[in-house]
Amino acid sequence: MRNCLVLSVSFTFVYTAYLAIQNLQSSLNQEANLGVVSLSVLYGTIIIFGTQAPIFIKFIGAKRVLVLAWVIHIIYTASNFYPTFATLIPSSALLGAIAGPMWTSQGIYITAAGEKYAALQGVSSEGALHAILSKFNGIFFMFYEITQITGNMISSFVLSASSYNTSSGVDHRICGPNDCPFVSAGNVTSKIEEPERHVVYILLAIFLSCNICGLLLTLFGLPHHTEVRGESTSVFKDMASCFKMSVDKRMLLLLPLFMAQAMAVGVLYADYTK
Repeated sequence: MRNCLVLSVSFTFVYTAYLAIQNLQSSLNQEANLGVVSLSVLYGTIIIFGTQAPIFIKFIGAKRVLVLAWVIHIIYTASNFYPTFATLIPSSALLGAIAGPMWTSQGIYITAAGEKYAALQGVSSEGALHAILSKFNGIFFMFYEITQITGNMISSFVLSASSYNTSSGVDHRICGPNDCPFVSAGNVTSKIEEPERHVVYILLAIFLSCNICGLLLTLFGLPHHTEVRGESTSVFKDMASCFKMSVDKRMLLLLPLFMAQAMAVGVLYADYTK
């Protein structure tokens, strides 16, 4: 149970920062659509490197993968202090490359913690073990879903100190996606007013502190587990097993749901949050 809580809290710290930054990317980095491009690179890299997760974990271990992931999250957050294509795109690619191994390591730790807890409780039946694993996953994702609340609350409180959020008495009787008071005739590109830069720096500093807290908690609070390194199999066998699973009929039937969710999330993060 302890390992489950340590892992959950460390993810809460890190993803409080990451999800809030993700929600603000398209608004804070509008120049040349840098924010949207960086998110596209990030998630595109996840697709490319996601199948290599077993190889990462086999060679460096699950805990080291998590520690490396948090270090890259720190780099990603730091790159937002000076967002350019030369800083934000490489850090986004790094973050995407480590995301697959990171989530796989999370699953390994939660499963290992559940199995250890079941052994301590003297549970032997498969049904009871599944109930414990469901409980541990429920605890973890409760903490994870909270991060959208905590991250957006921090963003709201900090940005409210900026003139970015001041009220205006002007009545703009305009409505609709192509009717914005900041656009001229013939141009449907919205101009979103950016907050003062020093306020953004304060916000990013808070998120950077959250990342560091998550790193320290994982580094000193989460033990190594030799059993989570996986079986001794060849790299090619690992890659073949991942490919075999990806073309499984049941997995292919889930693809339309994945694509629909991806489109909805893309609109939410890239456009709606503006």
